[in-house]
Amino acid sequence: MTIYSAVRLLALGFLVLTTSACSRSEAGSCPAPDEDTMWVHIYETNGFWSQTKCLLCDAAVPEEDWLDWATDNADPGGLPSSLTADEATPCLYVYSNASESEATCEAAVCSGNADVNDPVQQGHGAWSEARPYLPNASSAADGGEDLPEGGDEEDGAEESAAEAEGAGGPVLL
Repeated sequence: MTIYSAVRLLALGFLVLTTSACSRSEAGSCPAPDEDTMWVHIYETNGFWSQTKCLLCDAAVPEEDWLDWATDNADPGGLPSSLTADEATPCLYVYSNASESEATCEAAVCSGNADVNDPVQQGHGAWSEARPYLPNASSAADGGEDLPEGGDEEDGAEESAAEAEGAGGPVLL
């Protein structure tokens, strides 16, 4: 192997390591009466660098109200002027030392005075980590299909109508 080939191979290996990323997240709800407030701690690494993030999310906000919620709760200095309903989520980034660990994230969020600033947008990697924890976050928020597994729109509408009339119990998926 020539020096040129070895350098190319080394550069390719470095490129793969720096562009491939791993992440893991933990989440939970705050105790009553704030059980709709959720914390999400995210750890991301690419093998060389790592970062952590802490998010505050409101699990009770329906999708159609995410933009209003983000506008009302984000720090005005961190709120993008062009934020749209298609980009908004019910989550905000939490700063200071909140992202150091799951415990510090939970403590900061559940304290009631988390140091929040900018909203998590649907295009952010943090959203793909937080979305699975939120009951009001359909897969439609990621461009996916918003249907229960194994069902279709008609079945979902009939089940919702039956639940609204009290004719059936909740549907567990």
